[in-house]
Amino acid sequence: MSRKRTSQKKGSLACPVCGKVGFNAAGPLNAHVKAIHPDTPPADKDTYQLVYNVQKSETTGLQQAVCPACKQPTIIYVKDDGTIASSSEMPKPPSSSNQPKKSQIKRAAHPLYIRERYKMRWNKEEGRWKRTVAMSGTHGRTAPEMPWHETGIEERWLLNDCHGIEYMKPHIEAGKVTRWWQLHHRWRMTRRATRYASDHWQWLQDQNYVPRMVMQRSFKEVPGSEEFPFREICEMFLGGRLGRGAGYVQKYFSNTFSYLFSMVAYEKVKGIHDWERIELYGCELEQLETEYFRQRPGLEFWFGALTIGLGVEIYVPESCYMLYAQDIRRDEMGNQKLVNYPGYMAYGYMSPSMEEAKAMNHPLGVDPIEENVIGSWDDYEYIDHTYAMNDGMARRVQRHDMSNFVKENEALNKWADALPAE
Repeated sequence: MSRKRTSQKKGSLACPVCGKVGFNAAGPLNAHVKAIHPDTPPADKDTYQLVYNVQKSETTGLQQAVCPACKQPTIIYVKDDGTIASSSEMPKPPSSSNQPKKSQIKRAAHPLYIRERYKMRWNKEEGRWKRTVAMSGTHGRTAPEMPWHETGIEERWLLNDCHGIEYMKPHIEAGKVTRWWQLHHRWRMTRRATRYASDHWQWLQDQNYVPRMVMQRSFKEVPGSEEFPFREICEMFLGGRLGRGAGYVQKYFSNTFSYLFSMVAYEKVKGIHDWERIELYGCELEQLETEYFRQRPGLEFWFGALTIGLGVEIYVPESCYMLYAQDIRRDEMGNQKLVNYPGYMAYGYMSPSMEEAKAMNHPLGVDPIEENVIGSWDDYEYIDHTYAMNDGMARRVQRHDMSNFVKENEALNKWADALPAE
């Protein structure tokens, strides 16, 4: 049974059975129907429809518009009579079979990097792959490097509206994602249009590619959804350890990846899964954006908790902004840009340098001699990433985007396909 609300004004929803008016929202109206009209068939989902009076348009066809209900951008189709078409009346897009086929790009990392992370992923002492989970966000700088076709990955985790990113769709639909993470409020994930997807909430309900959906709670509308053990994790790792003022810090999760990292720690300590390695892609938290400026310290806190506290390896691509000091510079046009800044990875030993001081007009001491007491550590067991390649190769190896990678894709796939099957 469809119960219809026909007004935007507060208190104007009417009961479809008895006609009583004055309801402000669907919730109270549903409660009224259940209590007063128990014989009315209950609706499994919210079947209320909002009806808005929209002025006729003189321009026909597909148009961008703002939804009057959720205030989010959407696409509408205006018919010849100036009215908006229903979803069933929307013209179908041309068949993909008639479109030119694009080459499927399997991986967007240089072969050298792929080979080296394979070595890192291999446990030489025990002759096996380290128990590794690969995670990816949405940032285009490193998300294309997600190891969809590489061996040695036990689970792959994605989050939020990644399913709306074109180069991720084939891998998601192929069932390569083990867990999906959506830890936002319902009002956020039910928006008509998100950053990368046009109907994220509907996808969460309809998808059948990902077996586990980690959320704030289990939603009956979302198959496979499970509650994130928030309080248990807080009590396990934070309770009574971070004092502040007259009490303790109970929570420190500054972005979604903080929860993913804490789950790795939780499952390792509980004996659920003995994770040994995390590979992080598509997460940059660039400091030019205020939101990411707030988020970065919290995630790096969990970096330390995993590596120092539990001995879990963490890997990021070479071009990633994470695990690096950053500096804000201006380009030739005066625009701000972000650069990785290696000096502050060894503050005091490497930075501030005399060169920096002179550039900032800072005074020098009475004995302006700069010495390198660190050295290159050639005898160190683990190769420094800045010295992992010779200078000539390092100048040639650059971050690849999806366009310039096409030329190298064939050769790279041939090399990777020769590796042992997953």
